[in-house]
Amino acid sequence: MNFDYEVFDSLGSSASYIRQNITNYTGDCFFNETAVQAPSSGSCGLFVVYVSIFRLFNWDLDFDDVLNDLFTRDYLENENIVAEFISSL
Repeated sequence: MNFDYEVFDSLGSSASYIRQNITNYTGDCFFNETAVQAPSSGSCGLFVVYVSIFRLFNWDLDFDDVLNDLFTRDYLENENIVAEFISSL
């Protein structure tokens, strides 16, 4: 079966890392190389929850557009955005 898939990593992933670790899928892979979270942060799972919930309601957006809508280039601001969202659940 051929299908597209998305890989979100709040710390960013390289193309070689994705290819090395996801080998049994065909189709286009969309992923982020740019980190949206500080390496010292422990909120990785919360970032994944935030992106996953947003994505469920916004399939019409491209993966890059989703990330651009959700995050800034400021790690601390992104932490605050995610923390506020998670606390509202």
